[in-house]
Amino acid sequence: MSAQSSLPSGMAYFYQTRKSTIQRSFFLSCFILLAALFFLYQTEVFQIRSSPEISAVNPTPTLTGPNDGIKTPLIRGSNDVALVAPKTRDENVRWMATFCKQFGCTPYIYTTDEIPEEDYLHPRTLKGHEAAAYLTYIVDHYDHLSPFTIFIHGKDEHWHNDAAGPKTSNVLLNLRFEAARAYGYVNLRCLAVPGCPDSLHPAVNQKTDLEYHQLVEDFPQIYYELFGESDAPSQVGHQCCGQFIVTRDRIRQRPRSDYERLLHWVGNTTRTDSYGIGWTLEKLWHIIFGMNAVHCPPVEQCRCDVYGWCGPNPSTSNEVLIPIR
Repeated sequence: MSAQSSLPSGMAYFYQTRKSTIQRSFFLSCFILLAALFFLYQTEVFQIRSSPEISAVNPTPTLTGPNDGIKTPLIRGSNDVALVAPKTRDENVRWMATFCKQFGCTPYIYTTDEIPEEDYLHPRTLKGHEAAAYLTYIVDHYDHLSPFTIFIHGKDEHWHNDAAGPKTSNVLLNLRFEAARAYGYVNLRCLAVPGCPDSLHPAVNQKTDLEYHQLVEDFPQIYYELFGESDAPSQVGHQCCGQFIVTRDRIRQRPRSDYERLLHWVGNTTRTDSYGIGWTLEKLWHIIFGMNAVHCPPVEQCRCDVYGWCGPNPSTSNEVLIPIR
């Protein structure tokens, strides 16, 4: 016989009622605790946060008027960022339209085939690959440039990207506009090779360096044709590979006539073929946009400034770097 059944009827009722009250209180307490934990989770108190290393995030731009990046924090919308790219017929660029809706940018895509594709912009010349598209955009939009212009290649995935993987969309999702605002010009690639510390006489020759070496020998004359300056730098160093972000103010440090002269050279030079033209301009974009002839920032600091990948990094003795603001 249980202890409860041996109690008088009144005490049994009291025992049962008290037990029921304790159970109800226990379940109510559990419910309140679970509700509190859920609330804290929703308010991100307990949420797991992403690693400080590079990860593809999903920014939600706030649509505002054009912003030169003077205000802090940096707020941008689709009118603030132009995405300029060339394409050939076999390159799929549909990713750009979808990307820009998420990222907050306006795409300007130039067809570069002899028989141009419909629904794309036409560069002023078909020579020079991306150089024709980049310079056409600047000349045509010089008076109404976006605060930031990103110049990229057409397809989404290629070896030119070295941070956040090979996909350009992931690279751009991690891009810190604070770096572009601070420097005026930022290359999207941080690795030193190929291009640094000397791209005219590289320590590691690419096949194209050998094929187009005549352009290196002619460099002083080419420099004069492009810039109207007889004192060509004896050494040029740059990060590969013709993808970069430039501010409106930095582009306008040169008059439109400079870009028109560059574009005329691209369309009319007989020194080399179309690839050689693009190869030459790739060595000069950083100079065109106001950087030193040898522009080879340390890889680790570049990744910290441009992508927020600031360590700890074994190559910096596990030091945590500080990104530029």
